[in-house]
Amino acid sequence: METDKFPLTFRFSFGINIIVMLKMLGDKKTIRLMLMGVATLLLFLHSPTFADECLKYEPEVVTLTGTLHKEIFPGFPNYSSIKKGDHADKVFILRLDQAICVVVEPPDESNESAEDVLDIQLDGIRHQVPNWPKVNEQLKSTKVVVRGSLYHQQWGFEHTKVLMAVESISFIA
Repeated sequence: METDKFPLTFRFSFGINIIVMLKMLGDKKTIRLMLMGVATLLLFLHSPTFADECLKYEPEVVTLTGTLHKEIFPGFPNYSSIKKGDHADKVFILRLDQAICVVVEPPDESNESAEDVLDIQLDGIRHQVPNWPKVNEQLKSTKVVVRGSLYHQQWGFEHTKVLMAVESISFIA
């Protein structure tokens, strides 16, 4: 049997104290505002936490839906400017339909929590798509479902804050 965090006597006296405090404040508008504030606080206390709604980094496997884009970023040696001599680094980005957040679970020290993630660089996509050279030439903003493990940006050639090691990819007609 689950025990209640707050015994009935505490809840009753807490409720009485709120009513007394509201009466001391006076006008009905203030009382309504206070009651709305208390109701909002109670809803907040019973809602899921931020981490409950977020995805987790590797080794967790996730499935995401979005649009596949090919983008060019400055590559080695300086990762700053193609015009100044850096290699053109062609990468595939999954633009998500909806922003996600990703959290770190201890003892993970190689990743960082990330919020409002819309773009994810796909790692290993060339190995997961049959007939890759032909698909690569025809690729223009294609809708896909991608399955894999997420990890956080650590190197200059990783161009989004969250990346995915791709296990499989399916094209949506």
